[in-house]
Amino acid sequence: RLAELNELRFIAPGLKLTKSTVNLFGSVDEALAWYDAARLKRRHGVNRWLIYLGALLDELSLAEAQKICDEFVFMKADCAKLISCKKTAEKTLLFLSKKEKLKPSQIYDCLEGLSTEVLLLMMAKSGFQTARRRIMDYLTKYVNIKLSVRGDDFTKKGIRPGPHFRQVLKRTLHAKLDSKIKTKAEELDFAMRHFKG
Repeated sequence: RLAELNELRFIAPGLKLTKSTVNLFGSVDEALAWYDAARLKRRHGVNRWLIYLGALLDELSLAEAQKICDEFVFMKADCAKLISCKKTAEKTLLFLSKKEKLKPSQIYDCLEGLSTEVLLLMMAKSGFQTARRRIMDYLTKYVNIKLSVRGDDFTKKGIRPGPHFRQVLKRTLHAKLDSKIKTKAEELDFAMRHFKG
């Protein structure tokens, strides 16, 4: 409706409702329908309007999107999500579209820290089923995998938290994501070997 009334120019001077934008809206519909139907262990509340706004601004530059964020009264977190997608989507989707096999830990590292809104918009943006499938796997499987070992497990073994601590835990999580270890005892054994190494 805004396009029909020629009002999109008030959001950004060069903003147009192109055929590719309309197609992207349709892909967002599909991504959201999948999210609604997916049996996710941890479902996060999703700001649907933000995903559609991201789709509307998709053809604008990072600088133009930043200007809109600065001029409109958006919550800081919402602006961060819009800008995050602008900065990371192209590179991330290129990596996820690779034909060669990616380990679950590689997919996890690539997508960790991105909001559900950004992940769903990237699903909609991707022209490759491989990338979409990997984002789906992250949301349905990998994001739920956590370590069973805790800080006090290491304290009992005489390990004190320090700069090396976080890196060892990350390597242990990667091993669990890649199904190299499964039980808490295996996690602790793996981590202790890397602390000593």
